[in-house]
Amino acid sequence: MAPALTALDKHDPLPPPFDNEARALERLSRDPETPQQISLHADGHEYVQWIYAASSIFRALETKELAMLQPLVLAALTYGTTHYQELFDELRRTFDL
Repeated sequence: MAPALTALDKHDPLPPPFDNEARALERLSRDPETPQQISLHADGHEYVQWIYAASSIFRALETKELAMLQPLVLAALTYGTTHYQELFDELRRTFDL
């Protein structure tokens, strides 16, 4: 995922397999190097964190007005219900909020 994040940061096209969301998710699901950390969703269901992390890359490409909030929500879900505050603390520090 690091190459895709670098491309986003530079406003470059996403590299394969991230040039196609379905292909990227399929590849990540089969890659033994993909972390399989499980978190508990607010509704009580368990989920694999990388799915939200990968999805946030594609949501960041959307240009609709409120679409910019979706990557933040997905990033918070990636951190899980017990650690999302760490993300918000880091954002506050990074952006001097």
